[in-house]
Amino acid sequence: LSKQDWRPHLLRAVSEAITAYYLGRDDTTYTLYTSTYPIISPPSDGSYLFNPVFLKQLTNNLSFSAVKSYGALFFYCGSMFFFIILLYEIVYEKEHKLRQGMRMMGLKSSMYWLAWFIESQVFNIISTLLIICVGMFSLSLSLSLSLSLNVVLIIFIILGLACDFAFFRTTDFGVLLVVFYMFIFAMSQMAFFFATILPSTKLAIYMSMMVFIIGALLCLIFSLFGSGIFPLLYGDGSVATPFRYVLSFIPMFNFSKAVFDINSLSYTLGEIKELVYNNIHTYIRILLLTFNKNGYTWDDLFNDRQLGNSDDSPVVPATVETLYYQLALVGIFSVLAWYCDNAIPGN
Repeated sequence: LSKQDWRPHLLRAVSEAITAYYLGRDDTTYTLYTSTYPIISPPSDGSYLFNPVFLKQLTNNLSFSAVKSYGALFFYCGSMFFFIILLYEIVYEKEHKLRQGMRMMGLKSSMYWLAWFIESQVFNIISTLLIICVGMFSLSLSLSLSLSLNVVLIIFIILGLACDFAFFRTTDFGVLLVVFYMFIFAMSQMAFFFATILPSTKLAIYMSMMVFIIGALLCLIFSLFGSGIFPLLYGDGSVATPFRYVLSFIPMFNFSKAVFDINSLSYTLGEIKELVYNNIHTYIRILLLTFNKNGYTWDDLFNDRQLGNSDDSPVVPATVETLYYQLALVGIFSVLAWYCDNAIPGN
């Protein structure tokens, strides 16, 4: 027994109130009409199994997911809150001479950065687990956590993750944990590097917002057009190859590539079967759709994948390669942060 949809009636009531307010008339009414969304209906002769147009639209409708179109962008935004706050907090201590005071009391620089590293890892793990759990258990959740002197508001995917997407439901927990954690880990080390070269919190805010906006645009582009961009990047073109290697040293690109790989296997149609029940009085033709239940497994993390069915289709490297790049970026940002902390005056 289905519940009545109250949204059209609410829309009509709001429209009538707005119209009555601007026209100054209380007798304004709207008549509500409803109609189904236009789709290609099954052929009346029962030949839909042999109708490629109908089957194509049916497959597209069933396999559509907002995660496929905007997943990398939503997940990126949810993972970047800690980067912004972390960068601000470290620069705040430097700007207000708090670190200098701790050094005068005998605190070593190595212990100072170790404390920040441990705190960042704790919040990285908490952030990763919250994102995954919210996505797997269909909850909309926001959590406030205390970080040093301020309060960090972490809002994790308040829209997309509340819908129980197959991205989380059919993907191994270990895969999700590694992909999200490595991205947040790389961004936290980037925050350490920027904190050593920025002298004021004002510049820290500007830098964090610039990184956030650039990363959001990259994730949006790869989310919407990844099916067309990734085949070009992993082709044999003379321009695509060096360009791909440059992008590989950007954490947002590696994260978008991993999300694209998971999306390609997390929700796919299986086979279409037909059951026929026929006796003297009744003839019933039933269309059954079966779905691939494997999703994205741990073994898929190490397997290359071919984009397309033809033999000359480009082969996309395994997702684990993007994780290797993220790990390399962690090392690069850590070395840069250590060098700048010792070489730049004021640190």
